[in-house]
Amino acid sequence: MGSQNALLNLYCEQGKWRELTVFYQQIRKQGFQPNSFTFSLLLKSFSSSQPSLLHQGQAIHGDATKRGFIECDRYVTNSLITMYAQFKSLHSARKVFDEIPIPSSVCWNTVVSNFFRARDCTGAHELFARMQYPNDITWSAMVAGYTQNGQAEDALRVFKQMRGELDETGSCLSPNSHTIASVLSACGQLRDLSFGEQVHGFTVIISTYVENDVFVGSILVDMYGRCGWPKLARLVFDLMVEKCVVAWSVLIATYVRNECPSLAIEAFREMVYEGAEPNYVTLTTLITAHVLNLLLGKELHGFIVRRREIEPDIFVMTSLIDMYGKCNYMVYARRIFQKGKAYPGCIATAMWNATISGYVANNCLIEAWDVFRSMNQGDGTKPNSVTMAIVLPLCARSTWLLYGKEIHCYALKKSLDEDIQVGNGILDMYSKCGMLRLAENQFSRMTKKNPISWTSMIDGYGMHGDGESAIKVFQSMVRERDVKPDHVTFVALISACSHAGLVEEGLRYFGAMFKEYGIVPMEENYGSVVDLLARAGRLKEAKDLIATMPIKPGSYTPNSTYRMNLDTLLSTLSTNATPKDGFYNATAGQDPDKVYALYLCKGDIASDICAKCVNTSSRAIIEPCPIQKKATIWYEDCMLRYSNESIFSKMESRPNFHMPYRQNFSDVDQFDNLLGHLVDRLLIQASSGSSSKKFATGEVELNNFQKIYGLAQCTPDISQRDCSKCLQGAINDIPQCCSGYVGARIVQPSCNLRYELYRFYEYPTASPPLASTTTTHGKGSSSPTLVIIVVPTVIGVILLCIICFFLWRRKPKETIEGK
Repeated sequence: MGSQNALLNLYCEQGKWRELTVFYQQIRKQGFQPNSFTFSLLLKSFSSSQPSLLHQGQAIHGDATKRGFIECDRYVTNSLITMYAQFKSLHSARKVFDEIPIPSSVCWNTVVSNFFRARDCTGAHELFARMQYPNDITWSAMVAGYTQNGQAEDALRVFKQMRGELDETGSCLSPNSHTIASVLSACGQLRDLSFGEQVHGFTVIISTYVENDVFVGSILVDMYGRCGWPKLARLVFDLMVEKCVVAWSVLIATYVRNECPSLAIEAFREMVYEGAEPNYVTLTTLITAHVLNLLLGKELHGFIVRRREIEPDIFVMTSLIDMYGKCNYMVYARRIFQKGKAYPGCIATAMWNATISGYVANNCLIEAWDVFRSMNQGDGTKPNSVTMAIVLPLCARSTWLLYGKEIHCYALKKSLDEDIQVGNGILDMYSKCGMLRLAENQFSRMTKKNPISWTSMIDGYGMHGDGESAIKVFQSMVRERDVKPDHVTFVALISACSHAGLVEEGLRYFGAMFKEYGIVPMEENYGSVVDLLARAGRLKEAKDLIATMPIKPGSYTPNSTYRMNLDTLLSTLSTNATPKDGFYNATAGQDPDKVYALYLCKGDIASDICAKCVNTSSRAIIEPCPIQKKATIWYEDCMLRYSNESIFSKMESRPNFHMPYRQNFSDVDQFDNLLGHLVDRLLIQASSGSSSKKFATGEVELNNFQKIYGLAQCTPDISQRDCSKCLQGAINDIPQCCSGYVGARIVQPSCNLRYELYRFYEYPTASPPLASTTTTHGKGSSSPTLVIIVVPTVIGVILLCIICFFLWRRKPKETIEGK
């Protein structure tokens, strides 16, 4: 019997349940008599197998019952309860437990733990309440069960209740290391620093878990990190006697979570020096911390290549693709992706999704679509709901209706449309592609709808000017029990009223936000009402609303997190102000205090001049815009801007600024005709530039003595199409602002255009300063111009923002004017 059980155990350890089943049936025919170990082994094997094997487990249950093992053998009973719980058959598990005449504490603990694993916290609590004398393991299972199921408050409540309980012998229960770890984890989930510190102090008094138990120590480090105290986390870490890779990984994750990337990389170097081997969790965490620091990201990539040459890790490779994508280096991301394809066991849907997402973020829409189309070919990797969520907005953004329909068909075929995120993406795609009827059909087909679904449908009607239908959808939404509108819903609703001219209805819903629904209006809601009034010509009411707003639009306080992130980011721009192509972008912080910034230097200047201009801009931009969340500053040689919204890979042509010279040319028609040919040629050359530089200069003969010199430039992160669109808008502005003038500069956030009667783009040190249309104060002084603009309503994004634009001009030199 021993050798037969040993062979059964071998099959079980190797996961060969088919061979195990066949062998068991063979030895049963040969007269083999199973014992307690045999039944426990079989039930354990089926518990970890496919759900379709439940009938095999039920057959073993019947055999064990006939032989009397269920009533008298607790090992078999516990294995049977575990098996049914693993198969989500909690009713059968409960029935087996209820048939036990006198359950032992082990049986109680087993059934409670398994109900928690099946995410039935209510059932676990009911069983716990029936138990007369729970032991420390039972209490630990309760605390851990609630924590693992995201019910941290219940976990703390049970722990507090445990402190006053007695066991069967009348002794006070003392929490073990697993209980302490679960309680600390719950404190971390709730960000409850006060109670976490109490548990820490209590643990120090009753045990040495913090110093000697690496599991408890790591959880305590994580708790302080989640509560925003990385220094305390480091103190706890330093007290730990043993520091395994998990403890190091938790410390690094703590620094990353609290936006201390330099400390994270320091800890990583210390970890390597101490001889600990980083695992994929450590590396992916570090890569995530440096997604916008290409130099450190490459350093980590080099370390990974040196340490992991044999078998690439899917998590690490996916993180690297994501990092290079966010650093605008999709060439490197694509190389990693192609390398991953060479390892059949490595390539996974997550890697494909990261690659597609990187192309989308870098505005390489064709490449993103090509990667998506290739997912169904070759290695068996198939798009999932995350893939759909990435690609569907791409179709909406590019109005690729045919591709969108193709994705919809695929989603229907694979039942992916049942995922609410995918359903919302299909709905949004049809709305933005102008197919409102198809959007309505998708909305009606969705069996599950969340606030985003209802808001998207309201938004869709609003975009098409059907305010009355938008109101009807909102009225249906508020009648639903499980769905409640939020402030974004009211943004869409009031904007729909604005586009349909339903002014009074929009004002009525704005008033009902707080009175009827208890929603405090946000900045975006006030913006939608301002737009509503402005479109109706009621400008005085719009001004009065802005003046009485409790929220100052688009601003931050001097000591806020946003200001600290802004200072950090401006310092980062100055530090990285020597790139080859004169362009750099970066972010700092996390939402809602995340700051985005970029700079663009004139395409023909040297790197040291670029660096000097960026450094000056970084210091000067704060002065005229001390509390504004959005600002742009233009200098002779560079432009720098920051925002609380993403400004990367987005074409923005408004607001713009025109600076014509006040000297007219005698033959306006001739000048305008030649200028038109020049700027058209510059548009084509600049927009055809690479993803690292979109810059062009040129000249055209005006007469025997003069030429017109021109320059066009776009931020290289936008697409060729967007660059062309931006420059075309600047060209179209010339007749209105600058017709006949001998020189002008038109600056926009994403592009700029300039023309003069002298060569201004070859010798930046001798180039003339910008012409000024405002007065200057004293000889040689600088004159700042501050423009504050209220941006009209845009559905789905921040709707009200005060943008601070700063244009710094030097007084023209007399020698250059004479020339």
